[in-house]
Amino acid sequence: MSIKLKEKFVLQNGVTILACLLDDPKCSVVGRKFQLVSEEGVKQTLTIIGERSLLQRTAKSEHRAFETRDSVMLSSEEIRTGDWMLIE
Repeated sequence: MSIKLKEKFVLQNGVTILACLLDDPKCSVVGRKFQLVSEEGVKQTLTIIGERSLLQRTAKSEHRAFETRDSVMLSSEEIRTGDWMLIE
């Protein structure tokens, strides 16, 4: 399974939303731990605690929005480079 990070949003309650592109849109990731990686190596481990609905999601969309309470050690700009993935 490949999960590419596209965007990051930090909510006031401390939850971070990660907008992602998946190669398998039917896979379940809630409750699982993933390593945040790029070509340079592993940055940290994140636990996905939930999934948010996307307002403009189509039936065939591979984009999903996941929640974590972990502090994501990347800026939104770094994530938008397209170099970062979540790997189990």
